[in-house]
Amino acid sequence: MSLRASVRNVRVVMCALTVLALSGCSRTPPPPTPTVVTLVGEANLNAGGNAAVVRIYQLAGDANFQRASAQAFWQSDEQELGDELLGSPREVQLFPNVTESADLVLGDETQFVGFAADLRLPDPDHWRAIYPVDAVRGKTVAVRVGENRLFVTIP
Repeated sequence: MSLRASVRNVRVVMCALTVLALSGCSRTPPPPTPTVVTLVGEANLNAGGNAAVVRIYQLAGDANFQRASAQAFWQSDEQELGDELLGSPREVQLFPNVTESADLVLGDETQFVGFAADLRLPDPDHWRAIYPVDAVRGKTVAVRVGENRLFVTIP
């Protein structure tokens, strides 16, 4: 075997070893842990035992969510939220004395998670709630909806 052939073989082996070494280092990261939202409809839900729609929003900001009135929000939530809305909201129809569950995979751009309940006679300060994404990411969030308000508990 000539010196030139030996050098070529060494280069081929070195390239193969480099490719093998690099492929062993590039592991796929584990999928993100979902945020679990448990929604509970209280017996007096929505002014005395009526179903209510609850939506969960992934948001880039919180200003539009906090500024909107309940009436304007429920007439056109997408318009009220504008460019702060990331994707489509997760919607759950909640009934009295029923518990529902929703798994959320929060996007990389998500900065806030908002919860809103469409109630007949909403308490002006408690029909919605918003939290920084780090407060809810990977946790189990409890959302209780009562007669005229929504309560959120994060462990």
